[in-house]
Amino acid sequence: MRPMIEGVCDHLPGRRGPDVLREASVSADSGYHTNDNVRWLADEGIDGYLADNRMRKRDPRFADAADHDPGKPMGGVDKTPKKPELYGPGDFRHDEALGRCWCPAGKELRLSYRGIHGEHEAVRFRGTQDTCGQCDRRERCLRHPKRTPARQVTFFGVRLHSQTQDAVAKMREKVDSAAGKLKYALRLATAEPPFANICQTMGLKRFTLRGRDKVNPQWQMFTTVHNIGKLARYGYADG
Repeated sequence: MRPMIEGVCDHLPGRRGPDVLREASVSADSGYHTNDNVRWLADEGIDGYLADNRMRKRDPRFADAADHDPGKPMGGVDKTPKKPELYGPGDFRHDEALGRCWCPAGKELRLSYRGIHGEHEAVRFRGTQDTCGQCDRRERCLRHPKRTPARQVTFFGVRLHSQTQDAVAKMREKVDSAAGKLKYALRLATAEPPFANICQTMGLKRFTLRGRDKVNPQWQMFTTVHNIGKLARYGYADG
């Protein structure tokens, strides 16, 4: 995120330096919501609005979003047989004192990690080919039993307090506020139309080349044509 924002500032006519960043608002979808990005915005004093992957679920306006799913069958009755719910960490027996873990089938998993994960103390256990390879519960334990060799499970402990966590909590409160929702909604009229035009009107559904060195020129060509079209329609405003 930081290189892109600073790159935009470098292209503003007659404007340079970090103060430019503090004169505008920055919004981005959940793909950019990382601890580093949230902390950087806070440290630089930038008015940022970064959605996290739970933002829609916290918004009461989207409480009935599932009812409008185009893939939902008419009448609201889904007769498709559902897969059994996967085993979660609560289905595994974890002995913190001994540092050992057993799966729902009673097989012991080996310790693979102990340390800090994100903002929590964490311990992770992993099965082996011997414990998981021929287990009759693979369908209940693995999301992709045909290609995943073994199950791993992580247990989270004490949540560590840090300045980063404070910044993340403040960002969550900010995007959930009435003003934050209005700011973030502006993305529909700013960030999304160029992608819609390039994908739908200009037909770039997928890149036809491979590798960053080849993809970048292709993307730059399409964005250049997009910008030329805007200039042809709306002209260029001086100043």
